[in-house]
Amino acid sequence: MQSRKRLFFAVIAVAVLFGAGGFVLGQRLESPEEARAEVEAPEPSLIAVPVETTALSNDVVVRGDAEFEGAIDLVLDTALGDGASRVVTGRVPEIDSVVNEGDVLIEVSGRPVFVLEGSLPGFREFKPGLEGDDVLQLEEALARLGYLTVTPDRLYGSATEEAITAMYEAAGYEPRAESDGEESQLDIARDQVEAAREQLADANDRLDDLQEPPSDLERFNESQQREQLVDAISFAQDGVADALEALAEAREQQVEEENSTPGEGLLSAIDNLTELERNGASADQITGANRQVAAAQQADEQRLEAAADAVTRAEDAVTDAEERVVDAREALSDFDTRNALEDQEQGDTSSAEEAVADAEERLAELEDDLNELEADIGVRLPTAEITFLPNLPRTVTAVDVERGDFVTGSVMRISGTEVRITTGVSEANRPLLEVGQRVIIDSAQLGIEVEGEIAELADRTGTNGVADTRYYMLVVPVGDDYNVSEMVGVNFRLQIPLEKSDGEVLAVPQAALFVGADRSPRLRVLEDDGETTRIVEVEVGLTDKNRSLVEVTPLVGELLVGDFVVVGLDNQQAPAATDDGASDEDEGDS
Repeated sequence: MQSRKRLFFAVIAVAVLFGAGGFVLGQRLESPEEARAEVEAPEPSLIAVPVETTALSNDVVVRGDAEFEGAIDLVLDTALGDGASRVVTGRVPEIDSVVNEGDVLIEVSGRPVFVLEGSLPGFREFKPGLEGDDVLQLEEALARLGYLTVTPDRLYGSATEEAITAMYEAAGYEPRAESDGEESQLDIARDQVEAAREQLADANDRLDDLQEPPSDLERFNESQQREQLVDAISFAQDGVADALEALAEAREQQVEEENSTPGEGLLSAIDNLTELERNGASADQITGANRQVAAAQQADEQRLEAAADAVTRAEDAVTDAEERVVDAREALSDFDTRNALEDQEQGDTSSAEEAVADAEERLAELEDDLNELEADIGVRLPTAEITFLPNLPRTVTAVDVERGDFVTGSVMRISGTEVRITTGVSEANRPLLEVGQRVIIDSAQLGIEVEGEIAELADRTGTNGVADTRYYMLVVPVGDDYNVSEMVGVNFRLQIPLEKSDGEVLAVPQAALFVGADRSPRLRVLEDDGETTRIVEVEVGLTDKNRSLVEVTPLVGELLVGDFVVVGLDNQQAPAATDDGASDEDEGDS
């Protein structure tokens, strides 16, 4: 019985527990309809923005990178120097230093490299006699620097040479002159001119002598000269006699030496050798005795050679003395002949005048040859010591070498002192732009804003490294209210104003506009209750594409600053419009 009661109460307890659990579970569970109702979006609302007054502009905006104008990598001519290794020896510029015309850019192998302004690169060595446009360019530069004082004439002449010399000396260098071979040619030509001048002087002296009779003193001098020549013959003849006597004595001495018996030293050496051999002396003793015999024989031979040499010297002395006699007689003969001719020609100067004329002609020819040679061989300006750059002055923006480096490739980068900004514009914007248009150059990050203008604008796409679909455009700053070094390397926004409103105007977002059935532009203006709208017909003015704003003027209906215009609607709900003469049914596509 007790077990049944316990079972009954257990069943009751379980039922109570299940009932309580079901109640709790029922409170937590919900139907699908109830779940959907809880996650549904709130009631749709209008998206509206206020009408504002602002100044509008229709601009083209692109971005571009600023760089120095006309950057040039300076590569030195490979012919620099005299065949030795090319080494930077000094005058290496600092970055941002300004390069002016006439400056020495750098020193290589002890030689300067000048910079001059010009668009034609150097392609040959400048030297006397050269002619051409490159010479004209050089002369114009030298004239600007004040070294050339004559009008440039395209011909490398003496004035050009002097100007180059002055430029080198002003920089502290010697110009390159002629080579060793050329200097030798000049020396020979100068010696020939000097000899010709002496010949002309002698011819003039001879003519003067013939035109004036000799004085008593000159005749006395001539007599004295002849006596001296006669005495010279006698002296030379006495010399021949003395030489012949000395020769006879030498020959006699030679005969005596040849017929004489061997010297006592030789005989003694032979006797000693014989005695040793007879007494059976040792081999070393015999060898020593033989050496003594050989030495004594050599001494006798030298005595005979000395006698022969004395004869030879005596014969040479005779020959020399006889030649002196001949020379003295020829000198006397020439003297007598010259005096006889002078006496014969005295008063007749035709031959002497002809000699003077010939000497003058010869001198003129040699002087002309020397002048031509000096014109061809003079101060030279190698291409390795000069570089022509357009648009000076410029700025050194990079240096690739230092003192002691070997010169290979570029040594420095030289840029213009002005900034240039390059970019590309789309095909749609290209017709709106032209050279000379105003540009606002700005960088919000760096706080830079300067005025500029369009300097170049391509007529076809894909030029100067821009994309194939864009047109190259070059913008340059104007004025002087900017820092070049701050701008270079910066990516700028370039704003080109096309149109601008006349002061502040009513403006709304472009998204607020829609067109009615008559294709007229309209706005939907939110009423004060925040639910209903009214339609305002407007006239559209300037569009500011960058801010997506458009100028509007109300035509039908009222539109004030601060009114809210609808820029978005939920298409499931269309609020009713007030009866201002237009209804929602009149609206076209927004």
